[in-house]
Amino acid sequence: KIDDISIWSKALSSTEVSNLYNSGSGTSLTGSSDLEGWWKMGDHSVLPVTHSGTATVSVGVTASASGTLLEAWGNDYSISLDGTDDYLSIGNPSALQITGDMSIGMWFKTSSGSANRLIAKDGGGGQPRQYVLLLLNNKLRWVRFNSSGTLFTIDSVDTYNDNAWHHVVVTNKSTGTIDMFVDGVQLTEGTGSGNYTVETTNGDDGITMNNASVDIEIGYF
Repeated sequence: KIDDISIWSKALSSTEVSNLYNSGSGTSLTGSSDLEGWWKMGDHSVLPVTHSGTATVSVGVTASASGTLLEAWGNDYSISLDGTDDYLSIGNPSALQITGDMSIGMWFKTSSGSANRLIAKDGGGGQPRQYVLLLLNNKLRWVRFNSSGTLFTIDSVDTYNDNAWHHVVVTNKSTGTIDMFVDGVQLTEGTGSGNYTVETTNGDDGITMNNASVDIEIGYF
């Protein structure tokens, strides 16, 4: 299950991420500075779910594959996908073609995260690739690609297949660094709980993120 997806054209600070987490799901983000996309999954109706956030951008969301697309969560709604091939396509609007400072945030809940994408702008092998946030072996993985396909990857040490709601924010900075926050707390590099490990360093600091000409997809979850 996924809820409250937001995309920002800035690298959110630790204070901003903490505030976002502590505000909980359903808090209005309308009018937030540098908010480029917000899909609250709370329109209390069947698709299409429409983008809201900045006043000038309106991005339709379409469904692919089958499955229950809206499921109650408290006073709001999340999307429930089949874990195999369900996803939502946002398209590739110019406002979301971000290669510099960027943040992506969302709530997610799963009992099995063997290889499930949360959000991706990635055409796969041999195709344009930009970024992927996924659960791999029940750990969070954040991947950033440069224009030549070189990637920089970090994995959380902790697993998140406890069937509880968690909030994740990942950032890309124009300097090339990437960060991950879970439940309002920034992960630091290391091997213990609350840490992340660097899995692929070929696209390390100073590499500009690719502007992949592919659609953004929420899911495959």
